[in-house]
Formats: sequence, structure tokens, C-alpha cells
Amino acid sequence: MKIRNSAVFGSALGGFTVGTVLALACVCSGASLPVLREGWARVALYPGYLVGYHTFDLLGYSAAVSLACLTVGFAYSAIASAIATTLHKVVLLGATGSSGVRK
Repeated sequence: MKIRNSAVFGSALGGFTVGTVLALACVCSGASLPVLREGWARVALYPGYLVGYHTFDLLGYSAAVSLACLTVGFAYSAIASAIATTLHKVVLLGATGSSGVRK
């Protein structure tokens, strides 16, 4: 089973865009990723929170927020490409059926 790289790459790029825009919208709204406290936002932006929290003392606020936003983008990119890969494999398994031969 060979997966088309363009589908996985497109999904990864879309996930990166969604994650980064979500994190930037949260930061632009006045929230701060390194000190995020709300339940839903902390779950949705947890990778950014984790990176921002640990880099805040080392690199300062601006670098921590920038790295946090990029981290959220990379996490959503990984999630989107994993979902695309899984869906592609499920579709291929459905197309081959139980006999192992494509219909």
C-alpha cells in the first residue's frame, strides 16, 4: 500500500495552517499561550502551552509565544497527516475487500 505523498503533504500543510492560525488568534485576542489557564484552550493548544511555559524563563516572552504558536502548528500538522494516512489505508482496505483482491 503506497500512500500518495501529495495527499499527506496537503493534509499536513492544512493542519499546520489551522493550528498556527488558532494559536495566533488566541494570542491576538489577549490570551497568553505560556500562561494559558482555560480548560478548552489548554487542551486545544497544549503543545504550545508546554513549549511556551518552559521557554518563557529562558528566552523571554516574545520568543516563547513565537515558539508556542509554531509548536501548535507542527502538532496539528502531525495530527492531520496521521488522519489522512489512516483514512487512506482504510479506503484501500475497503477497496480490496476480504479476498485481498481489488474490486
